[in-house]
Amino acid sequence: MTCKAQPDACQPLWSYQGHEGPIKALSWSPDGTKIASASSDGTVRIWDVETTKVLLVYRDDHTPRVKLTAVAWSPDGKRIVSGDDGGQVQIWDALTGHLLLLLEEQRGLDPVTFVSWSHDSRSLASSGYKGIVHIWDAQTGQTIASIPSTENGSVESSENDPIYAVVWSHRSSLIALASYDTIQVWDLSTGKPQQLGHSYHPSDHASDEQFAHAPGKGEANMFTVAWSPDDRQIVCGGQGYTLGLSFHG
Repeated sequence: MTCKAQPDACQPLWSYQGHEGPIKALSWSPDGTKIASASSDGTVRIWDVETTKVLLVYRDDHTPRVKLTAVAWSPDGKRIVSGDDGGQVQIWDALTGHLLLLLEEQRGLDPVTFVSWSHDSRSLASSGYKGIVHIWDAQTGQTIASIPSTENGSVESSENDPIYAVVWSHRSSLIALASYDTIQVWDLSTGKPQQLGHSYHPSDHASDEQFAHAPGKGEANMFTVAWSPDDRQIVCGGQGYTLGLSFHG
């Protein structure tokens, strides 16, 4: 369903029906005329926003039983990336629905929780429940780097918390991670990921007035994160609360 945003309400405009399972992720095309939806029925569907008609259905016939969990449209509008509960990442031609690349670094080991494109559409990132972010070359499918998410930010630790979201900044090589009680920012510009500053732990600031609900230790799972358009601020959300953070890179 798409809605018209109003100051005090969200007015429904159109409804899209066709999936045979729950919809797990959505992404707008860069020009705003289409929507990509990823479902547990194993398909990505492309919808015309105004007519509500299905334009294309993407399905990987090699792994028909997977449930798709993530989707993102590339900034240049040419490709769509999806991820599934079997740990695979698919790159599709947005115009034809042809499967261009199947990335299997996490296959069978780590269900994909989130996917995100770099601002130039040349690289992408995927995250998983075992706390690893994979950085991929979107042209070749090769792994460029990986980032563990740990309690202390150490890349040597193997006791990783789930990463629920990984989001590329709009104009730079920075990515933000949302994990268990942790928000991290990493710089990928050197080819070797470097964490910027310290991990932010919301439960350490439970008395702060910016929380709609004060998270206690053990309940501060951070499920989502997003950059402001100027890349100077980050907003993140967890169990019952939303928090805005200033970032000075």
